[in-house]
Amino acid sequence: MSTSASRNKAERVRVLWRKRQFERVLKIVAELLPAHSLSPWLWITKADAILLSETSLKNPLEVAEQCYLKALSINPKDLDALESLAHFYDAIVVKPRLARKYARQFLMLVSDKIEKMRSIAGEE
Repeated sequence: MSTSASRNKAERVRVLWRKRQFERVLKIVAELLPAHSLSPWLWITKADAILLSETSLKNPLEVAEQCYLKALSINPKDLDALESLAHFYDAIVVKPRLARKYARQFLMLVSDKIEKMRSIAGEE
């Protein structure tokens, strides 16, 4: 798949997401993943769409969880993956220990970024 075709499909995903057409989002993400399997955004988008759609998957919660974990394995500092996992374990499958784990990782990374930005802005 060419880069421009991939970009067009990614933009289509964003448009369909705003229209809440999650089944169509899943179809396009499935087309994009073979060529872009190292994209945390695609894995997170797949998980989110699974949770928001009326999918025919046997174990949608397990598949969504694996997608979030795949995104995090690609980039352990991905704030979207950490936030998604914290929310998933807090509100969807209710595993408070795991929710806290990912929430703490998220907060640690965010606080590091805030400190760096304060330094750049001269607000040490």
